[in-house]
Amino acid sequence: MRCFKSIRYLCVIALLGGVFWTPRAGAATDEFTQYETDLLDKINEARRNPAQAAADVEDVVITKSLNDALCELQASGLLTTTASNHTLEMADQHYYGYTSLDGRSPEARILDIGYNASLTGEMLGLVTFRNYMPPDTAVNILFKQLLKRDLQQFEAGGDTYIFNPDITEIGIALTAGRVEIGNGVYNGYILTCDFGKPVDRQDSIQDMEFIFLDLLNRVRTAPAETLTEIGYDVARLVVERPELETLLNSGMAPVTYAPSFREIAFDRNQAVFETLFNFTGADGIILPPSEDHCTESYSDCFAVSGELFAGYQDRGELTKEEVVELIFKELVNRDLISEDPSEMTLMNPETSEISVVFGHRQINSDGKLIQRYVLANAYGNGYISLIEKQSLNLLNQARAIHTKLVEQSEITDISALDIFPEEPEVADTEALETIIEDPLPPLTFNHLMFDTAEKHALEMIEYAYFDIYSFDGSLDLGERLDLAGYPAFTFCEEIERATDEVAIDVETVTADKFDQLIVDASDSLLNPEESLFSRVMKDAGIKILYSPPMVVEENTELVQGETREEISETILNSFQRVHTLLVVVDVAEPLVEKTEGVLVILVYKDANLDGRYDRGEELADTPVNIYSEQAQASYPLYTDNAGSLSIPLKAGVYELTLAETEESEETKVQVVDMGTENQWVTISVQPVPELSEESMETDSTNDLLPVGVDETIVNIN
Repeated sequence: MRCFKSIRYLCVIALLGGVFWTPRAGAATDEFTQYETDLLDKINEARRNPAQAAADVEDVVITKSLNDALCELQASGLLTTTASNHTLEMADQHYYGYTSLDGRSPEARILDIGYNASLTGEMLGLVTFRNYMPPDTAVNILFKQLLKRDLQQFEAGGDTYIFNPDITEIGIALTAGRVEIGNGVYNGYILTCDFGKPVDRQDSIQDMEFIFLDLLNRVRTAPAETLTEIGYDVARLVVERPELETLLNSGMAPVTYAPSFREIAFDRNQAVFETLFNFTGADGIILPPSEDHCTESYSDCFAVSGELFAGYQDRGELTKEEVVELIFKELVNRDLISEDPSEMTLMNPETSEISVVFGHRQINSDGKLIQRYVLANAYGNGYISLIEKQSLNLLNQARAIHTKLVEQSEITDISALDIFPEEPEVADTEALETIIEDPLPPLTFNHLMFDTAEKHALEMIEYAYFDIYSFDGSLDLGERLDLAGYPAFTFCEEIERATDEVAIDVETVTADKFDQLIVDASDSLLNPEESLFSRVMKDAGIKILYSPPMVVEENTELVQGETREEISETILNSFQRVHTLLVVVDVAEPLVEKTEGVLVILVYKDANLDGRYDRGEELADTPVNIYSEQAQASYPLYTDNAGSLSIPLKAGVYELTLAETEESEETKVQVVDMGTENQWVTISVQPVPELSEESMETDSTNDLLPVGVDETIVNIN
């Protein structure tokens, strides 16, 4: 959940000989005043112990059972803005009431400010006086008012806010002013508390995003056909833009979904939402009028090549499919009018991965609900190398096969025997039977973790050391992740290295070193809490870094002001005079809990028929249909160049189908019941050996066997 605090500038007014404060109109709202913070603390103390709070209130009898404890409310900038606006209006216009002077209810004011809520409410407070009353005294009186009113509502079965377990955020605005009540005018403290629960942030891909991805890959794999379907005159387009003819007729590889970009796309969606709609009130496509009006871009992120944004609003007359198609066509238009084809985005052959986020809000305009949509996506081209993706496949395969031990097991040395038969380091075969078949969930790449692993590998090369800590020993992985913007609850790093005086075969040595890393890490199955084989781990960053010998000139500054002449010869010899290969594997459990699981699919051709995935067997750009029983819709997604597909999905049942390819006929492969944990599915396509004429003559059952090297068997794991 996003937490905002509100900023309120202080100005001093004299009122009947006393000193008071009031929010300045139009002020930014990022921090509470001291007294608003005091009120929030009191409210949260009541939520932590509702029974005790109720017992302290006089003249209220509670016969119903209160919750034992509720989560603390977090300050929301948007809610504080609505509360401040209403408080200022009541103080300036000398009235007290829930309906503003323009006739809007609290719910309408909160909706209009852009707070996308599933639940909202408001509580007002007023304390009047003739002689000066200190603000802290007013806060105590107002808190008791709110508490008593909320308990009365709770007992009567009405709406509650302080004791409502579904409420998660609050905005508070307190000021002093003159208020007309009846025929009298009073001095008083005026309080507005706006409560809300934002629409749950969806980590999972949503229906509109599925539709957009489907359109995108259709236009990439069959441009001419798809553009014709959505209303383009392709023949005329080729005449006007002959340089596009080859692209439109030949197509390009599909893009794969990149879960690690979703955070970027989501943040940009939220930031751009308000920007887009500040410039037009008309229905239809809405675009940022210039880059100057957009918020800070993530385009400097090493992983992201660029971003796209578009908005749309109407009065609810279009279906979500029609909205997606309109926005999609607008983005395609931008590509087709690009003077340089290399500047195209959706239809750029260099784009290989993308994440898409659709935001939706509704506002009340002149009594009518307006639907607003914003699309934001982040796209890139292979910031993770093929060999690094293959390594994650192997790690996830190891996590799926390796399983936790029965507590009474006497195994003291567990290896990756099931994955690497060349490493028979298990005490005995019977001991394996004591392992419970409980596969560990797969990991997914995170761009911040990848960045952290890469920087650590570069630092080890630059400073010629080999350790899981930073060069000066001050930072472990958790602290490095914090600096990168990825707060982690649990984390683990494993590193391997190889050095040689001659050039290193990167693929061969990486395979050997990574296999050894998994074998060594498998010992942690006896104590897996902070290891590669910990169930709580969600994300990964893997960096394979090869460095030839470094040439260091005389008096070149190397480390903390030291020159080549001053640094030890031993350190120079370690990495800088040899060929070096480093393998860095970082895994972590994020501090912010993920609400949905990621489905990780690996599609490969089991060329050597050994029943497991090996490097080089992956099937790239392979369509896998995902059918959602809830949505009653099916969408094809594509594997990346390592045969992997990772897609966040909301809880529910999904049917996976391997679409027809050159490797296999369309085959129903698996039904997956997604929850909050990541799930791993492998689809192995095995070639059927061709039968010799001799075997066909001697085998009386050969008419029951599939014949031909082009036919396949699909195994489901």
